[in-house]
Amino acid sequence: MARGEGRDDDLQNDGDTMNAKRRRFMAKVEKSDGCWEWTAAKLKKGYGKFSKGRDGWELAHRASWRLKHGQIPQGMQVLHRCDNPSCVRPSHLFLGVARDNTHDMIRKGRARFHFHVTPPCGARNVNFGRSLDERGRTRRVDGTFA
Repeated sequence: MARGEGRDDDLQNDGDTMNAKRRRFMAKVEKSDGCWEWTAAKLKKGYGKFSKGRDGWELAHRASWRLKHGQIPQGMQVLHRCDNPSCVRPSHLFLGVARDNTHDMIRKGRARFHFHVTPPCGARNVNFGRSLDERGRTRRVDGTFA
């Protein structure tokens, strides 16, 4: 067992079918003291893809959670403590809802957009000086609306 591995990372053992999936899954994982990197197919943003055979595929970190803990409750997401999309180490994963994911992203400074408690007022507001009919339409350089 590599250093950093522990029982909390051991994937659940509950039958021959799951053992076969577990072996197939772990063959695509590079273990280290930190994150366990998914080495097979990935999406553009780095999330691993694990084949479910004829049933398509699922995100590798979700498959890791299921192999360790069982089914993911409806409406829940599997989130990364480590912020590494290709990490599948069970101890680096936790359950949460979309709001938890957003708060985690903001708290860790990964938000690529700004949050405003109240919209900007006055001339800073994009709708400043526009009638209700003009809002949502593009303003041309000459000041008229498309």
